[in-house]
Amino acid sequence: MLLLVYAIVMSFCLPSLHSSRTLLAFHFLHALAWRFIHSFALGLVLKAQSDSKFLVRHFITRYHYPGKDAGRDAVREAFNNWKALYNLSLCMIYGVYVQLK
Repeated sequence: MLLLVYAIVMSFCLPSLHSSRTLLAFHFLHALAWRFIHSFALGLVLKAQSDSKFLVRHFITRYHYPGKDAGRDAVREAFNNWKALYNLSLCMIYGVYVQLK
């Protein structure tokens, strides 16, 4: 949410600093960057998770889960973090697209 507020505040601060063409280019590049992150970066993370259980292994090796359900807790935490990343990128995409209109 804070990242979305930052993007909106920046869009209101920039018009006084630049020409309309530069501002349009900035918004276009900002939207393109978030689309790239959402489509390709998160896609690569999903591919790595599918091929080698990348996210789950990350949480198992770097965090401590006490008890005999450590693997299940790591899977749950990896999925919750994945949902947060996906939601953040989706909110930023829609927020940036609204700024372009």
